[in-house]
Amino acid sequence: MAAFGRLWRRAPAWRLCLIGGVVFTGLAAMFPPPLPHIPWPGSAGTSAGGASASYHAAAGTTTDAPHSDEAYGSLPPFGAGRSGTIPFAGHQIPLPPGTWQDLLVMRTGDGDQALILGRIDGGKLTGLMLASAPTPTSNSAGPVSLPPACYVPSAIAQNVTPSGPGESPLRHACWTLLAIDMQKANQAADPADPIRRAIDRLAPLDIAVPTEMLALNSIRSDETGALAVRLFLPGSDSALTGAGGKARMKGLGAWIDKYEALLRKGYEHSLGTGDKVEPEPHLLP
Repeated sequence: MAAFGRLWRRAPAWRLCLIGGVVFTGLAAMFPPPLPHIPWPGSAGTSAGGASASYHAAAGTTTDAPHSDEAYGSLPPFGAGRSGTIPFAGHQIPLPPGTWQDLLVMRTGDGDQALILGRIDGGKLTGLMLASAPTPTSNSAGPVSLPPACYVPSAIAQNVTPSGPGESPLRHACWTLLAIDMQKANQAADPADPIRRAIDRLAPLDIAVPTEMLALNSIRSDETGALAVRLFLPGSDSALTGAGGKARMKGLGAWIDKYEALLRKGYEHSLGTGDKVEPEPHLLP
């Protein structure tokens, strides 16, 4: 105690720091800062997250999150393509097997970013992926809630994993599986819609786009930000409900569980060299 008293008398800077620490700790306890509001990927309009707005509308879903009206994008030239795991917005995204071409790279005035890739095999589009992420945190405060895409009445299947006890209320994970009429969705989309722009690149190359596709929407968030991955695969609702549909749905559900586990590891940037996506099941009648 004597040493504390001598330090108190002889170290005015130390006294100031100690007093300030006590005062500011008390103020923080009485007036805690608001939780940051994360703008969810999947927002409407022309934002990076809103790249699939018209495709949500075609499936009867909503996309009403905040967005910026200022957006710009580039159409990278086709090259050797990419496979395996790719970096995006500070995370890792595991790609299903095959070679994927960058179709559109986009950023909004808010700093949100999006990447659209296509898998082309034998003159056909066999996969389409949209990855979108907001800035890590927003300066505005707002209520913490699951994004609209996590509640889809028309979904074929869906799963929501909210934050657990003791976890940040911003920690969420969910996925939904939707059937998309690609022709109807593309016709309804604005010409500036990023997914339409990506698909329209394929027409001059005589690359066929499936009339129907199944879209897996995966959204994850925590206190550092959020990431949405939307994967379109050739398939139809009837393939999962008609003859043999039960077996296909079971196989697809098992594949989604494994892919979701890899997406979680990729979000946490912990994918290893042995983490690879299995070939997706056949989703056509």
